[in-house]
Amino acid sequence: MAAATETVTVDYATSDGTATAPADYASTSATLTFAVGETSKTVSVAIVDDSVEDDGETFTLTLSNASGATIADASATGTIRNTEETPGGPALTASFSGMPTEHDGQSVFSFRVEFSEDIETSSMSP
Repeated sequence: MAAATETVTVDYATSDGTATAPADYASTSATLTFAVGETSKTVSVAIVDDSVEDDGETFTLTLSNASGATIADASATGTIRNTEETPGGPALTASFSGMPTEHDGQSVFSFRVEFSEDIETSSMSP
């Protein structure tokens, strides 16, 4: 797949599942900007280190408002693993890859979201 020939932007935001912000994780939202030729980005979601067993609680990361591209799969579910075993452990991160090196700004393409830990995924039509 070729990378875009123009800047691509996409908004992202987390939302509660069985995990709730701010008790279990820090909610986050912003806009990702892919420069011409850039094919991946990372989104970090800070997990709250508390004394409650969190293993298996989930939140959703949703993409929206793409400019210069079309979103093929707009959401993924992140699963919080037991934070009590690793106090102050690393945040769950998401990496985006597979952005085309060239794009006409009109046609549909897919890119990949990979989390730093195993997660359950769900599909959402844009």
